[in-house]
Amino acid sequence: MSINFTRSAQNAYLHQKRNSNSTDSHCFDEFQFRKAGVLDIPYIFGLIQEGSLIGSFPNSLMTAKGYAFLFKDLFEDVVPLLRIFHNKTQQAKLYVFCLNNEEIGFIKIGLPTNNENFQEIELCAIDPKHRNQHYGAKMLHMFLEELPNGTKVVAHCSKYSRAMQHILIREKFCRDKRSFPLECFRLIKGANH
Repeated sequence: MSINFTRSAQNAYLHQKRNSNSTDSHCFDEFQFRKAGVLDIPYIFGLIQEGSLIGSFPNSLMTAKGYAFLFKDLFEDVVPLLRIFHNKTQQAKLYVFCLNNEEIGFIKIGLPTNNENFQEIELCAIDPKHRNQHYGAKMLHMFLEELPNGTKVVAHCSKYSRAMQHILIREKFCRDKRSFPLECFRLIKGANH
């Protein structure tokens, strides 16, 4: 099941690449988001595990208890009925980011049920073999393009995740506060900064 993201950001990117004299092989790449399924959980779990080892995610995810919590949480995100059984009020959406139908990353969005105009980027990661190619920025930009103006977005990231911090700042997020182990960034879509 694919998400119907508008293609304005992708088309602008492709137009820029086509009109440059670059021999970049990515000029006709096809980016898309799709809703994550149960079969995507091992892939997403592996990205989170790898990210924990390099400091992008909290070390608490690397314990047996952290692994169990993470698997349970990911299953609840792809099978929303499970959230009802655990009395969870906050919903989350889990998306896989694909390049030419190959999974290259994911993003998990928290959606508090009491505020439709607020979204939280809970987790996101790009596959190690696709890093340093601006795909993380592309993923975040495509996600933000789909939000209506006035939507408040919060993102938390590790103080060691410099790449994510740079991406958030480039997308006009403002650092809100420093807290251990995560830093908080905020954005109101469409607001002038």
